[in-house]
Amino acid sequence: MYRKILTRGMVPALALLFTLAPNAHAQLGPIWNHTASSCAIDEADLGIFQANQEEVFFMPGAVGDIFLRCNVNNPLDVAMAGQPGWDLLGITYQDPDGMGVNTRVVAFLYQVNKATGVQGLLSTFDSNALADPTEHYSSICFAPPIGDFLNFYYYVQVRISRNAQGGNVKVCGVDLYYCD
Repeated sequence: MYRKILTRGMVPALALLFTLAPNAHAQLGPIWNHTASSCAIDEADLGIFQANQEEVFFMPGAVGDIFLRCNVNNPLDVAMAGQPGWDLLGITYQDPDGMGVNTRVVAFLYQVNKATGVQGLLSTFDSNALADPTEHYSSICFAPPIGDFLNFYYYVQVRISRNAQGGNVKVCGVDLYYCD
């Protein structure tokens, strides 16, 4: 009996607590994310890339650049100006030489004008700006936020680079979210 009373009394109290608790991410809105393996691989790179679950990386002994293109969809599925208003480009990757020249991951956020086809670069993330050689998540904030799906298409292009001395460079996924 004590267990039922405690449970019945706690559920509404916990619901109210979670509703009123300050949580910036919960209040900001939806996130867009894409695993690297579900992005489109550039046709020229089909002979040098390998995918395993969410990851994209080089085949053994392969060198060069792998290009991925990830279409950005509006999860709100509405045509409201300024929505969803993302201003953060994030990526999970591993660049084994950090700021070195043997491996590199660069992510570009583009918008394409639907009426004219003119493409514009909105943000760039470059792994060579960071020294961390482990697999991890990093992000970069940009302005102005994106969200005009009525007039623009959006996509993220990822370039994974490795030369003959490079290690196991890989990308797991990309996302768009909100800067805190």
